[in-house]
Amino acid sequence: MATWNGDELVATWTRHDGTATLTGIQRELTLNSSMEFADHSGGTVNYRRRKKTIGDFDAQIVTLWDTTSLGTAAMTLLADGNEGTLNIAPLGTATGKPKGVYPMVVENKGLPIPFDDGIVLTLGFLANGDPVSDVFTAVY
Repeated sequence: MATWNGDELVATWTRHDGTATLTGIQRELTLNSSMEFADHSGGTVNYRRRKKTIGDFDAQIVTLWDTTSLGTAAMTLLADGNEGTLNIAPLGTATGKPKGVYPMVVENKGLPIPFDDGIVLTLGFLANGDPVSDVFTAVY
């Protein structure tokens, strides 16, 4: 699991009908990747043998809720079930910096409203196909 929290992070959600900027007042972005395995043990082996089968990834962003940058137009793009592309630049978009481009679907939104603190918006995303590029291996 990789977690970035910082002022250089750039994240956007892009669909055919627009783009929403998800950073600027973010608290945290978390990107998780995983791999499923099939058991290939057999015979008299003492330990399991595994072969990878299929990968998966998900993401979550926690940001202060600001109706200027995340108003009705952006929230329409981020409706639950909407398909799009999550673009992640953990260290900014300068040449040589890591970049990730992930086809995803919006899984959920959370909006806890505390009595005496800032309102935060939590957005959850699930993989929707192979990554176009991965922050662990691709750069601008």
